[in-house]
Amino acid sequence: MRPAHNPRRGRPQHRAARPSRPGTPAPADGLVLYGRHAVLAALANPKRSIRRVLSLGTADEALQTAAATRDLTPEALDRGTFAAIVGAEATHQGVGAVVEPLLEPDLRAIVSRSAGIVVVLDQVSDSRNVGAILRSAAAFGAAALIQQTRHAAPLNGACAKAASGALEWVPVVHAVNLARTLTQLQGEGWWVAGLDGDGEIALDNLAPATKQVVVLGAEGRGLRPLIRERCDQRVRIPIRPPVESLNVAVSAGIVLAHCAKPV
Repeated sequence: MRPAHNPRRGRPQHRAARPSRPGTPAPADGLVLYGRHAVLAALANPKRSIRRVLSLGTADEALQTAAATRDLTPEALDRGTFAAIVGAEATHQGVGAVVEPLLEPDLRAIVSRSAGIVVVLDQVSDSRNVGAILRSAAAFGAAALIQQTRHAAPLNGACAKAASGALEWVPVVHAVNLARTLTQLQGEGWWVAGLDGDGEIALDNLAPATKQVVVLGAEGRGLRPLIRERCDQRVRIPIRPPVESLNVAVSAGIVLAHCAKPV
């Protein structure tokens, strides 16, 4: 199966951080991760290149040990310098890292050796929601997450923090044309279920498949018409009034838990 053409395959998904002196703010184009789980997971991921490890004050033993495995020493920074790097509003837990983006994996290689679940996001643009979806995807054994190249959430510090380490564990692929990618997956035996508030079947009636694609649309707008047409089934989560809808990340967790049931 030929995945949707991606001219950036094999290249970082964001520009890599430039080297900088310890104690100085990260460059504007650096990718900064923050939060204990996100940083420790990045340090444990051999595919992630780490430039700097940052600590608000003296690093604790766990961070020192993890950094040492990469021949790095956490930089003990004052509050102002630390905030200048990770952002004043970041929920950082006193831990940060300046890293290079992960190289994008090859979708063809992933789906050819995998069964289970593939998550597809149709223009979900909030990084925190994508991070939370990645966390659920990791929890329920998803093989990959696919976003469209355009109108997709950046895989930034906010995404990594919400993912709580899962950004390092679940392969993320970008596709130029989601509709074409879904058609290609169907040609390889994947069953495509789109989450839709007006779906023809309730989630409880969706039979688990050995090769299951779950498509989630943007909040408010939902699935785009062309993507909806490409789905083999449109599935709804039964909810009680007066609630009209659920957050996309919450919905993803519910659907993934259902699809992870043994076939």
